[in-house]
Amino acid sequence: MNRFLTLIALLILPVMLCSCATSSEIIEKEEALKHNMILVGKGWFLMGSEEGDVNERMVHEVFLDPFYIGKHEVSARDFAAFLNEKGNPDNKYYSFTDRSTVIEATSGEGDAKVVTYKPSEGYEDYPANNVSWYGADAYCRWMGTRLPTEAEWEKAARGADERTYPWGYDEPDETRARYKQNWD
Repeated sequence: MNRFLTLIALLILPVMLCSCATSSEIIEKEEALKHNMILVGKGWFLMGSEEGDVNERMVHEVFLDPFYIGKHEVSARDFAAFLNEKGNPDNKYYSFTDRSTVIEATSGEGDAKVVTYKPSEGYEDYPANNVSWYGADAYCRWMGTRLPTEAEWEKAARGADERTYPWGYDEPDETRARYKQNWD
């Protein structure tokens, strides 16, 4: 289980923070489909890991009501649209690096300088990265949804069958995740 949570933290967490959720009572099925969300049914599941970090212990049963969660990560295109409407106050929502899927484009100078955001060329449909918790929260609110809770995220990722990874029990490799890549 520790490998699963490490994978979440290193590979999926940055984009997971941009995956929105909502309770099934608040959102109608048609609205969920519009937001490309899927229903995770109510019920019990085992949360946590005996092999993981201290904050992952102890394995315990958790009951969740049904909820909707984003079927896919938020794309660079969609997050750029959010930033163009809401801005990036004090770089609180998003931080730019040379590996960002969303980039800043500036025009003008001085007081006339305008910053806009766009997906990196060729990465329009890739998950938005370098998004802070504040950016993910603001994005979800902008969409009329909310961030998933820790329990909701774990249930959606693990499923009710207690698998180690979202795809099952096999170790991650480059066919399943961005894993152990050399960025040089």
